Amino acid sequence: MVVHNRCVSEKTKDIMRKRREWAVARLFEHYEQIGLKEPMVRLGEIILLLPEIEEVINLHTSDFQVAKLFQFCDMSGYWYERLCYSNEDQE
Repeated sequence: MVVHNRCVSEKTKDIMRKRREWAVARLFEHYEQIGLKEPMVRLGEIILLLPEIEEVINLHTSDFQVAKLFQFCDMSGYWYERLCYSNEDQE
């Protein structure tokens, strides 16, 4: 279940996908450049961590929702739209 991107635009989702693909490709290249044995295995191990990282992101999103519920602050669009994925050209 992907919860963390439900409040972002399709354009931002596309940026998120492209950055994820870019990061995976650069990590694989790094493993190859440093001569790591079986870089695909290591990359697979890292990718297997993603569900746990996603769970942390979901909890983070829940914190924003609770803050909004109690009128502490409304950051629903701020985090992803303005902070994390504000510039498409960062590579």
